[in-house]
Amino acid sequence: MHWPVVAYGELDSTNMEAQRRIANGQLEATWIRAERQTTGRGRSGRSWQSLDGNLLISLLLPLDCPPSVLHHLSLISGLALNNAIAACSADKRMSLSPRLKWPNDVLIDEAKVAGILVESSIVGNRAIAIIGFGVNLQAAPQLADRNTTSLAAHGLTLRPEDFLTYLDAHLAKTISAWDDGRDFPRIRQSWLNNSFPLDHPIAINTTQGRVQGTFAGLDEDGALLIRTSNGKIELFHFGDVAVGGEAATSANGETRTT
Repeated sequence: MHWPVVAYGELDSTNMEAQRRIANGQLEATWIRAERQTTGRGRSGRSWQSLDGNLLISLLLPLDCPPSVLHHLSLISGLALNNAIAACSADKRMSLSPRLKWPNDVLIDEAKVAGILVESSIVGNRAIAIIGFGVNLQAAPQLADRNTTSLAAHGLTLRPEDFLTYLDAHLAKTISAWDDGRDFPRIRQSWLNNSFPLDHPIAINTTQGRVQGTFAGLDEDGALLIRTSNGKIELFHFGDVAVGGEAATSANGETRTT
C-alpha cells in the first residue's frame, strides 16, 4: 500500500472523519475506511447509502500543488478508480468495460457502479485534499433518478480490502503522472479515452436549468463541453450529468429551462 489504512466499524462519514483529523492537526496521508456510514455523502449534497460488502473509504492527502489546480482531482480520482476496476477485471480474466461520466462517476453499461466526493482546503500554506470513494462491490442501492449496479452483478466478487489494493496503486500512479498539475493534459486525454465517445447523448442539470445535447469533450482545464441542437458548444464547470438513455428525456439535442 502507498498510504496507511485506518479502519472503523462505523463512522458518520469517512470524509467527515478526515476533516476532523485535519482540524486536529493531522497532515499525513491516510486512508480512512468504514464498514458502515450513518451519514455518508455524495456530490451535490446527496446521501450515499451504506450497503454491506461495499468499499467506503476516503484518502486524506496533503499536496504540494497550487490551489488553482485542485479541481483536477475530480478527474484524477475518477480515472484512477476506472483504471482500478479495469485492471482488477483483467486480472480475474473478465472483460468489464467501465466508463467515466463527468466529472468522476464510474459506470458499467451506463449504470453507476461508484461515486467520488472530493473536498479540498488550504491549511497554512499546504493544500489538503479529501477524496472519498464509494464503490458498489457487492450491492447497489435502488435509486429513482439513475441506474445503478455493482461489480458482483457482473460476476466480479471482491472483498473491500482486496479491491483497495488496486485503488491505492492506481490512484498513486495517476497522481504521480499528474505531477502537481504540470502534466494535466496527459490526465485529460486519458480521461477522455476512458469516457463516452464524442457525440454521445448527454444532459446536464444546472442552477439555470437543463441542457441537452451531445458530448463534445473537455476543455483544456477539464470543464465539460456539450454541443446543443443549434451546434453551439457550451461549457460547464458544475452540474448533474446524465448520459445515453438517461439523457434522452426530451428531444435529442434540445436545450430547455426547467
